[in-house]
Amino acid sequence: TGENLIEFSRSSGGTYIDSNGFIKNAVVNILPNSADLNANTWNVSNSTVTSNFAIAPDGTQTASRIVINSGSSTWIVNTNVSITSGKTYTYSFYLKTNGDSNQVRMYYQQIGGSGDGIDITPPNEWTIYSISFTATGNSTQIGINNTLEAIDALIWGLQLEEGYTPTDQE
Repeated sequence: TGENLIEFSRSSGGTYIDSNGFIKNAVVNILPNSADLNANTWNVSNSTVTSNFAIAPDGTQTASRIVINSGSSTWIVNTNVSITSGKTYTYSFYLKTNGDSNQVRMYYQQIGGSGDGIDITPPNEWTIYSISFTATGNSTQIGINNTLEAIDALIWGLQLEEGYTPTDQE
């Protein structure tokens, strides 16, 4: 009937064989509500999120529009994401412009510890961006903010996963 008849869970990573016969690592996204930036785990300040606004890189209508106002105290952040001290994590997402080319900042801030980020000028085509860090504590914030200019962009596929590189999102 096409239904998923097997239920399975595990505490470690796994692999699968894709449609081309390649062995791939299974995605383990630990970012809560990564597909819904309007969920209660996300703190949206002086910004607007419109879910399912545009066609995402996978061809579905699941990309969100983010409008981050100019000035300070403007962000979209997922607070208190659980991580394990000593492990390396990669935060990633796809981004493209929705009409303006002002910079957006992708960042992490470990609770009681270090943080970093990269400034991105959203391109006209979907592009994946990532930043990796080694956890020094057990909690981090993952976010997006502006660099004092207003931003209007499309975002999709937010992930936080263990390891140095983002995995495919299929």
